[in-house]
Amino acid sequence: MTRPVDAVIAVTYRCNARCAMCGIWRSAAPEAVPPEVYRGLPDSLRDVNLTGGEPFLREDLAEVHAAVRAACPRAQTIVSTNGLLTDRIVAQVRRMREVEPGLGLAISIDGPAEVHDRIRGIPETYSRAMRTLEALQADGVRNLRLAFTITPENAEYFRAVYDLAH
Repeated sequence: MTRPVDAVIAVTYRCNARCAMCGIWRSAAPEAVPPEVYRGLPDSLRDVNLTGGEPFLREDLAEVHAAVRAACPRAQTIVSTNGLLTDRIVAQVRRMREVEPGLGLAISIDGPAEVHDRIRGIPETYSRAMRTLEALQADGVRNLRLAFTITPENAEYFRAVYDLAH
């Protein structure tokens, strides 16, 4: 039997954005799975994406990450975020990098500021996400990427976001 090597794990269904392409924010979030449950993940995992909702809304995200790393010590972890909580993200990432120095972050950018803000449903989401990206860079985080959710409204901006990522 083949063992899994890749996992995308929604660690919360709570979200602080109002994205046009996702209605997760419209629903009541179920209770979050406690960190110790993640210790049951298979050790065969090599790539783990912690996502949501917005993962950094979890006060115990660093503990969830530590449990994932204990179960899957060879896995590369990426946390997908909308980047709206700069101070919390930087603080949590510092703790998480103590466990996994190469921790990666994927910050959502869906086009130029006005398009991104419209898609994400909240003013200033672009500038807040970019502030988070810059703060993480200043803090020494090197495994950073931009995540682009393509929709009919923003498809024409894919190349611009690609260029921004470089």
